[in-house]
Amino acid sequence: MLASVVVANIPQLAITISYYCYNAVLTSMLAASEYNSYGANRKSLRVTWPVKGSQQRSTYYLSVPYKYGVPVLILYMLLHYLVSQSIFYILLIAYDPQDVMDTGTTISSLGYSSMPIFLSILVGAIMVLLLIVLALRRFKSNMPIPESSSVAISAACHLPKGEDGHVAVLEKLKWGETLVPAAWIVDTFDDEQKGHCSFSSLEVQKPSLMSLYA
Repeated sequence: MLASVVVANIPQLAITISYYCYNAVLTSMLAASEYNSYGANRKSLRVTWPVKGSQQRSTYYLSVPYKYGVPVLILYMLLHYLVSQSIFYILLIAYDPQDVMDTGTTISSLGYSSMPIFLSILVGAIMVLLLIVLALRRFKSNMPIPESSSVAISAACHLPKGEDGHVAVLEKLKWGETLVPAAWIVDTFDDEQKGHCSFSSLEVQKPSLMSLYA
């Protein structure tokens, strides 16, 4: 019996592990999309503890927006239920007409159901397809995605000269070519000035492919 119960619940364990993988991929995709959206629209920063009275927003409770997180949770709940109905443990105890248990005909084994198996595969395929469809969506702007490069992230956070960073983080920001270069650019390049792209609460413009940026 113990071996049958373990085998019947192995798919449940696999689905639980796949949830963490699926959620990690979805979180990465949506985080990149939100980062890129700063190049198209002016938005406030999303932080763990927003400053009271500022424009800052709090983080997502499910690490992703509810319009994505809630459907994923519902689909995984459905998938867990369907899999539990697909492979299950069966214990059949037979009794004779005198209501005495017949140990010779007792059956302890695994059972399966074809329809839940088919529906489980269908739901899993739909979830993979949804992830592919989201991956094919275009970003809102041509803002470079730094991924995990701390150098690129740091460059995008160098504010223009004269802008107070302590005030800027409380307001709505937009990424683009700053009208005023960053302070370190002004001090470093005297003869050959280069443009600079960063987040800013001031006016920014769309970067040009014909210009050099530092």
